[in-house]
Amino acid sequence: MPKPKNSKSDAPDTRTRALDAAERLFDEKGVDGTSLQQIADAIGIRAPSLLHHFESKEQLLEEVITRLLMRTRDEAVEAMLSHDAAADRFSAVVEVVRRMAHQHPRLVRVIMSEAMQQNSVALTPIALVMVPMLDKIERSLRGATSLPADAPVRGILLTFLAVTVVRFCLGELGDRLWADDDPAEELLALLLAGLEQRGRSPRAVTPGSKPT
Repeated sequence: MPKPKNSKSDAPDTRTRALDAAERLFDEKGVDGTSLQQIADAIGIRAPSLLHHFESKEQLLEEVITRLLMRTRDEAVEAMLSHDAAADRFSAVVEVVRRMAHQHPRLVRVIMSEAMQQNSVALTPIALVMVPMLDKIERSLRGATSLPADAPVRGILLTFLAVTVVRFCLGELGDRLWADDDPAEELLALLLAGLEQRGRSPRAVTPGSKPT
C-alpha cells in the first residue's frame, strides 16, 4: 500500500533541509551576512543541533557549493547530449551555466572569489566536480564532431564559460560593459565551423608537421 505523500519518511532529512536553507540564505544575504543561527532558525532547530550535522559554516558552504556544481554538471551534460551539432552542444552547456549564474549570483561570486584563494573551501568541489565534467564534455564533443585532433575544445569551452560567469559576477557593471551586445553564440558557431572545416580538409596540419 503506497505511503501518503506527507508521510514523515518522505520529508527531507535535517541535513538536506539545512543545505537548502543555507543555499537560499547565502544567495539572499551572502555568506558573511548569514549566521549558523539564522540557518538553524530557518529549519526550526537549535544552532547546536545544526553543528551535529556540520562542523562549521565553512563545511556547510563547501557542501552547498558541491551540490550546486553537481546540479550544474548534471544539467549541462543532459542538455549537451540532447543536441547533435557541435555548436549546439557548446551553446547548451554555456546556457546551463548562464542560467545557474543568473539564479545564484551571490553564490557564483563566492565560488569565483574562493577559487582564487589558497586552501579555499571551493577548491575541493571544483576539483571533484568540474574537472571530471569538463573531461566528459570534451570527450563527447570530440566524438560527435569532425573537429581536428589538435582543436582546443577544452580551452574554447572554458573561455566562453569564464566570460559568462564574469559577466554575471560583475552584476550591473557587467550589463553596462556588455550593453546589449552578446555575440557569444555567433562567435562560437563561427569558430567551430572554421575548426570543423579544417578538420575535414585533407590538408589539415597536425601538430609538428608542415603544410604541403
